[in-house]
Amino acid sequence: MAISLAFIPLTGSVQAFSTTATVKVKVLAPPCIVNGNRDIPIDFGNDIIISRIDSRIYERSIPYVLDCSAATSKALKMQLRGGGASFDTTVLGTSKANLAIELKSNGTKMAVNSWHNFTDPARPLLSAVLVKNRSGAVTGGTFTATSTLLVEYQ
Repeated sequence: MAISLAFIPLTGSVQAFSTTATVKVKVLAPPCIVNGNRDIPIDFGNDIIISRIDSRIYERSIPYVLDCSAATSKALKMQLRGGGASFDTTVLGTSKANLAIELKSNGTKMAVNSWHNFTDPARPLLSAVLVKNRSGAVTGGTFTATSTLLVEYQ
């Protein structure tokens, strides 16, 4: 932030005046770095049997590295941001109708776009599990989904 003051000579009468300037600045700690700023691919494989999707056999860990070495506090919060499924906005929607991904933190459902608190260095174990719409059919074929992992200081 720079403040520039200019002095202009006045001719004739000179009047004195004063004013108060208030400057507000928010100092931020350096951010945590998630996975070295690289994507975290999760592969569910090529042999998914549609009838077994809700049996939880298609659960995969989400391996991530978190560098909060410059943190000023151990109190952190985490969010997996993404688009919810049309049949359940708390799970991550995919490119395939009636198929979604439930995200978990330490084995408990972690709703998409919701903040979850934790204390460093006890970082949550994250996982993703395939789920389907109970009232809709899932067709075969490839699918994709995208989510962003955010970590902030509390």
